[in-house]
Amino acid sequence: MLRARTRQCCAVACLGLIALSQFACDKSDPPAPTTAATPAGESVVGKGIEFGAAANSTKYLSSGWSTADEQFTWSEGTSAKLDLPIGPAPGGLRLVAKIAAFINPPELPTQPVELYASGTKIGEWQVGDTADFLAQVPASATQKGGRLLLEFRTPRALSPSAAGKGNDPRLLGIALHRLELIPATAAGN
Repeated sequence: MLRARTRQCCAVACLGLIALSQFACDKSDPPAPTTAATPAGESVVGKGIEFGAAANSTKYLSSGWSTADEQFTWSEGTSAKLDLPIGPAPGGLRLVAKIAAFINPPELPTQPVELYASGTKIGEWQVGDTADFLAQVPASATQKGGRLLLEFRTPRALSPSAAGKGNDPRLLGIALHRLELIPATAAGN
């Protein structure tokens, strides 16, 4: 009886070690990041986030984003969301976004962009060439459990193939290069 239990325990322990060694040696791509992968206490406030291929910004892309290009990430479709850790209630913030848009002059000389912070509209821009766009994030939008949910709406997103500019079928809105959140007090507000 004791020998049978010992064999069972050894078999379970061996299976556990095999599973652990397979996990540690697995060379496949890791699963897509989720907000749960963001370390507790992490905050992006006061730090610029780059959205090019070499950057580590994919963990903040919630939905509506394409695979990163070398220097930016395209929004894909008419809505693209970011989920940003901001720490405990930092108060009002100033947002600076370096973006460009997919345009098709003369029919679409600029891309209309609406920006929402945790459901509150905070910006409305006409975006063309790469430039910095500013918005004020109210303190009420930063009270959501240490996270800020940003949504970029691009109602006139257009595919390059529909515009006669290649075969790319994706509906492209904005190319997000960089985003920074600055405490409103530090920004002089």
